[in-house]
Amino acid sequence: MGVPAGGSIAALAEEAANTPEEIIVTARKREESLTDIPAAITALSQEALEDLGASGLSDISGFAPNLTIVAGSAQSNAASIFIRGIGQRDSLQTFEQGVGMYVDGVYYSRMQGSMMRLFDVERIEVLRGPQGTLYGKNTIGGAVNIVTRDPFEAGGRAEIEYGAYDLKSGSFYGAFPVGDASAISLAARYVNRDGYYTDAFNGTEYHDDNVFSGRIKLATRPSDSLTLTFAADLMDIDVGQYLGRAESHLFVVDLVNGPTVVRDAPGPFDGKTMASSIDPDNGQSNTHWGLSFTAEWDLSENSKLTSITSYRHMNPVQWLDADGSEFEIGDVWATWVHEQMSEELQLSTEGAHWDAIFGAFFMTEKSVAVQESFLNGYILAAGEQVGFTQPGHDTQKVKNIALFGHANIELGERTTLSLGARWSQDDKDFERVSETTTGGVITGVFEFEGSGKWSAFTPSGTLDFRLSETSHIYARIARGFRSGGFNGRMFSAADAEPFEPEYVWSYEAGLKGRVMDGRVTYGITGFFNDYTNYQARVAVAIDRDDQAAGFNFPTINAAKLEIYGAEFEVKAEMDALTLWANVGLLSASYKEFLDDQRDRTDQEPIRAPDVTLSGGILYEVDLDANGIVGLSADVRYVGAYYTSVDNSEFLYEDGYALVGAHARWVDADETWYARAGVKNLFDAIYQVDAFEFRTLGNAQTGFYGEPRTWYIAVGRTF
Repeated sequence: MGVPAGGSIAALAEEAANTPEEIIVTARKREESLTDIPAAITALSQEALEDLGASGLSDISGFAPNLTIVAGSAQSNAASIFIRGIGQRDSLQTFEQGVGMYVDGVYYSRMQGSMMRLFDVERIEVLRGPQGTLYGKNTIGGAVNIVTRDPFEAGGRAEIEYGAYDLKSGSFYGAFPVGDASAISLAARYVNRDGYYTDAFNGTEYHDDNVFSGRIKLATRPSDSLTLTFAADLMDIDVGQYLGRAESHLFVVDLVNGPTVVRDAPGPFDGKTMASSIDPDNGQSNTHWGLSFTAEWDLSENSKLTSITSYRHMNPVQWLDADGSEFEIGDVWATWVHEQMSEELQLSTEGAHWDAIFGAFFMTEKSVAVQESFLNGYILAAGEQVGFTQPGHDTQKVKNIALFGHANIELGERTTLSLGARWSQDDKDFERVSETTTGGVITGVFEFEGSGKWSAFTPSGTLDFRLSETSHIYARIARGFRSGGFNGRMFSAADAEPFEPEYVWSYEAGLKGRVMDGRVTYGITGFFNDYTNYQARVAVAIDRDDQAAGFNFPTINAAKLEIYGAEFEVKAEMDALTLWANVGLLSASYKEFLDDQRDRTDQEPIRAPDVTLSGGILYEVDLDANGIVGLSADVRYVGAYYTSVDNSEFLYEDGYALVGAHARWVDADETWYARAGVKNLFDAIYQVDAFEFRTLGNAQTGFYGEPRTWYIAVGRTF
């Protein structure tokens, strides 16, 4: 059985014992005790994920302090991750993530295809705060490190699942020896489910699921000092639209009659019905696959060389209804091909009173994208559509290189100093050709070619002082960096200005420890982030008094952003009963943010709730020859936050609570098991993301989280 928790409370003890088992993580690219590591880290095991009913990455949202994960930018397979109010909500290939995502050491550079299905996962580690040393660029908010299972650990399981909205799922994982020094693991999961929401006009279902994902790993040990692992993974997605809802009134521009409101603000969402002008057969698909090769060579008793080589490829095709209505005010079709190659070398070594890691990283990316915006219902003449579209084609090439090092130095029996530094450089080439077509005639062509080079030095330092054998305090300072880039929505020179990199200095202090013979673990963290050049995509009308004159969607840098808060985590294991709780407090606001048309100073950045709470209980009952039953319940509360840069009253969530209840039975031989549960028990309706294009017919589109669902699953281990 398993329970989630955060930081020092974040994993599962495999079984009750007098002294709970220590949790080992590799978040700092070395094996360390989760309780003893001087950093804000959360870890969730596979069994803990199952006790939450977690089938995808978004299901862990809220189970670490100040963490939210949702499907971003109207795409069901794009993971938009925010930690302590920092992340990225726009999935265009020209925008970098604010939280880095890694799977077995491989960096996933884009949001698309990163909403993983979780079946062969050993654990998920969430690192809060900038990780500019060991993880590098685009980890300014933190990092999510996913570790899949080791093929040398033989065994496996198969499972079938059924649930709400005609959910049907089948999963398999198996690890098998191959000869005396090799092993292979196979993992596969298929999920099919009807949509949560229904079109009020034509009955089309939205937010369905139809995904196959798989992974194969082959590991071999040619000698006692060398381990080689080859992995290949695939995720294939073919679903309908991931649709939002028009939250405010919508208007169109009639060249004869002037602006005309075509839809009033609808009021609160009923949790059931939406509307779209896009053909029901037009949805979203993505084939995302990758290869990796990892070599681990023990050079001596105290040193090891690791090489991680990877290639990733994906081809998303998607329809997006930006206005979330039955009117064709802002419909978008987009497709692109993305290729990524990377190589990372790590040399780890240690002495009597120190250990260190030195490394180098190299990555290239190429993205070729085609997109077309359909605004035929926005520009009219005496009530008749004029026909207004904006096709675009762009190519981006990125090269990133980095050198890094990190060392832990014992200054005495109780004091350890950790020092790290990374130098990163991004080279980007971007080309774009876009058109404006009115009435079937090309009325404007815009071409752009640009190059940019951005580099950063991101040091870190941590002082850790051990108060006793079971508790310690630490203080940390670190610098984070997110690369600059080019606006992938440019249609004129007004949109073409490159945006600059973001930088943050983060200051953090914490207290972590264990009491009651290790049965109770706890962590307390306080942090302050001094942010500059925060990247924000805004909407600007060329002429406020003449909406037909056009609009721009530039990405600009907010001069200064301030973020501070605190986090508390606790877990108590008392024989058959386990309790855990997390609290995250956050204050985030712009201290200086101006553009050509408004002053956003003192407004809040998006997805920065003032409080996040989560907690749970697990009680296990030993039925002797009939096995073990575990009953668990969990609750997540997320405080108020905006989903729009402009802090629109319509794109605002005033807080919500999600309650889950789960049960699991394992037979006495630990061979057969069954699990069942309910998520969002009280069917809360809550807004998680938004499209904000106010200069385009006042489009303000909200996206909502999952309604109440239930599931039941049966499986067999071997």
